Amino acid sequence: MLFRSSFFIANRVWNTYFDFADIVKNQIPSFDGSKTVGIHYRGTDKNTDLSQANPITHDEVFVIIEDFLKNNQDIKNIYCCSDEQQFVDKVASRFNTYTIIQYDQNRSQQGTYAFFREGEYVNKEMQDSMTIAALVDMISLSKCHTVLKTSSALSAFSKIINPQLNLYAISAMKQRWFPTGVVEGYQSNSQEVNKILNRTMYAHVF
Repeated sequence: MLFRSSFFIANRVWNTYFDFADIVKNQIPSFDGSKTVGIHYRGTDKNTDLSQANPITHDEVFVIIEDFLKNNQDIKNIYCCSDEQQFVDKVASRFNTYTIIQYDQNRSQQGTYAFFREGEYVNKEMQDSMTIAALVDMISLSKCHTVLKTSSALSAFSKIINPQLNLYAISAMKQRWFPTGVVEGYQSNSQEVNKILNRTMYAHVF
């Protein structure tokens, strides 16, 4: 299908013209990607901007994660990526039988405002820190066996880095923006999960 080939084309362009700086590559956590599921929860403003996405709660994401883990028992690690510190903390508590991997960074503490959008108002050191954190998360997600993502470009770009990545959306991207608008939706046999996805994936442009 066209959407699958587009990731391979983008990957060839990336590998031809670009590379990551050592300051980024040296901070990527070491883990066994074959036994790791990546979770990217983009909360804050994505849960209020209905022109782009549908809101999805922490608990709804947890139901989907549990469904995936039940059907993929070789998974031992969770790489947790989010703009909300509360979400990361909840994952660590709820899935404490798994090894939780995260890149330590500044995140929204309230879960209500988009921390990264404040980048133009902070000093150069903080801007560089935020940029490196985003790139480390993106590359780390690309090394996972599977990634479950809410509406966000960051995690979608991980499939450009690794077009073989199993990448599934669990909330819609309503705009026809590459690459996040062409990410395949997560599928399940669970009625509970499908009830969630019927709402959160509504109007996904894929």
